[in-house]
Amino acid sequence: MQIALADSDATEALGRLLATTRPASAALHLHGDLGAGKSTLARALLRELGVQGPIRSPTYTPWSSAIRYRAGRP
Repeated sequence: MQIALADSDATEALGRLLATTRPASAALHLHGDLGAGKSTLARALLRELGVQGPIRSPTYTPWSSAIRYRAGRP
């Protein structure tokens, strides 16, 4: 499924909506170019679920893990 959203406000609204309507065991796959809004959506969803503190970009986490692995660092 592809959804085109007008702006970051619409992206945040979708994130909040997904947090309240998704099945408990749902997995969400975010795909898009850098700057597409993946972090905005994930952050809104997690905040709606009550997560506090820093929320890393969903792109940053696997990317930084791959870089550390290639550099021989855990």
